[in-house]
Amino acid sequence: DLIWIAEEGFNAPVPPGWSTHEDSLGRVYFFCEVTGESVWNNPIESLYQEMVECQRRVVRVGGFWDIDDELIEEEEALRIHLADWMEVRDVDGARFFYNRRTDASRVDHPGKAACFALKTKADLVQRMKEILPILASATRPEGAQEVSTGQELDDVEQRQRAAT
Repeated sequence: DLIWIAEEGFNAPVPPGWSTHEDSLGRVYFFCEVTGESVWNNPIESLYQEMVECQRRVVRVGGFWDIDDELIEEEEALRIHLADWMEVRDVDGARFFYNRRTDASRVDHPGKAACFALKTKADLVQRMKEILPILASATRPEGAQEVSTGQELDDVEQRQRAAT
């Protein structure tokens, strides 16, 4: 049952830096204060679509181990990405963020949207575990790994043929 994800997505808040507006015809749209971009769909909608595939994968492989591993990897990648950024102030006291490695600068926090998305994803995975408690308690089978691309599948098949 995936309807809970759609319900969560429908009620999801907009990501940091985005706001909800209505046009003259009463249609809702979303506006990014940093880039000036306007879109019809909630910018976090793709995360909820990803969670539908996530739940299907959990059911297919019989547990959450791959998803848990991915969350850990995403958190570490975000930590690495943010390591070179620092908050500074200009001569007028205005705050901005500076990347020591790339010399890039920006006025919005470089990790705010990514942290929001990662926390939202972790919260949704936790909710999914509550909905699927048997799969949440399943242990990783010995040697289990998700095969996600055609090339990886070919590699696995070749190793299996070589072993026989």
